[in-house]
Amino acid sequence: MLKSSLFRKAWIAWVALLIGLVVSVFASLQVKQGIEQERARRFVFVCDQVTHKIQDRLNAYALILRSAVALFAASKAVEREEWQAFVVNLQAGQSVPGTQGFGFSQVIPADRLAAHITRVRAEGFPDYTVYPPGKRTLYTPVVYLEPFRDRNLRAFGYDMYTEPVRRAAMQQACDTGEAALSGKVKLVQETETEVQAGTLM
Repeated sequence: MLKSSLFRKAWIAWVALLIGLVVSVFASLQVKQGIEQERARRFVFVCDQVTHKIQDRLNAYALILRSAVALFAASKAVEREEWQAFVVNLQAGQSVPGTQGFGFSQVIPADRLAAHITRVRAEGFPDYTVYPPGKRTLYTPVVYLEPFRDRNLRAFGYDMYTEPVRRAAMQQACDTGEAALSGKVKLVQETETEVQAGTLM
């Protein structure tokens, strides 16, 4: 009888221990799953926040481009000084940081390229040329760029349509009538020692 009583108590103790272990493992798994779900929720939340911030920034850039379109639509011919005043009054450096410059690229048919170069040189830029050189059916040189100093001067006259990534964004913008963001490009403004990748819109 004593043996059976001890066996019974041992059996109950083992069952209680086993139940305790099962409950502990189950509780640990639930806690771990809860922590993982919370991390996943936080990750999704942070990703959504970052996505919204990026989208807001891109929308701000697109709004600036729409303002530039409105400037050209409202004027018979936007002159260099008007473009400069437009960019200065945007105060975009404070409202949408991260921009290196605001430019205007003009579409020039091949038969009007020589006249275009002559006109820009007569504006006080005797060394102006459209580059890279070569015969094309049309040219899209950067004719206005603000701020018009320092590194940005390197982009003056650059035909953006000659570079495939830039051309794809320009073509998309022409086809859709909406702002288009280019893929990653090496900005013309960069030097060999201070290379930064960028995008154009």
